[in-house]
Amino acid sequence: MLIDKKHFSQQIITDISFITSRLLKREYALTGSAAMIAHGVLPINRFSDYDIWVKGREWLNIKNTFSSSTGIAVISNNRLTLNSGLIDIYNYQAAEPNVVEIGNKALSLAFTSENIQFMTLEFILEIKLLLSRPKDLNDIELLRKRLNLLVS
Repeated sequence: MLIDKKHFSQQIITDISFITSRLLKREYALTGSAAMIAHGVLPINRFSDYDIWVKGREWLNIKNTFSSSTGIAVISNNRLTLNSGLIDIYNYQAAEPNVVEIGNKALSLAFTSENIQFMTLEFILEIKLLLSRPKDLNDIELLRKRLNLLVS
């Protein structure tokens, strides 16, 4: 599967490649609004931030890379925030077991386009359903509609 470039700007590809070029394949995947834009589910004007899920080993790699840059990163136990919240990198393996299981499957089935790994729509939906945040309700509806269209 290739990302739909009419929905995903070259600037977004350049921005996220800065981070993902430092990560091993099958050890990370882009999810959230940026991935939904790449799939053509959301329009570009709905972009909010980059959410990247990484496995434990890559979490240490990325945390060590960016923690040495004063003022660039804000780090918590399982989250690294760069560029004033524009990029959030999560160590999903520090989460609850059901999240870890979903994350492992999602990363194993992620697809690569423009040298960036993306979660599939099915896993983005599964994660949003699991989190059940009010801000995800519209995305859940859009994902369900898109997946039903793909199955039909």
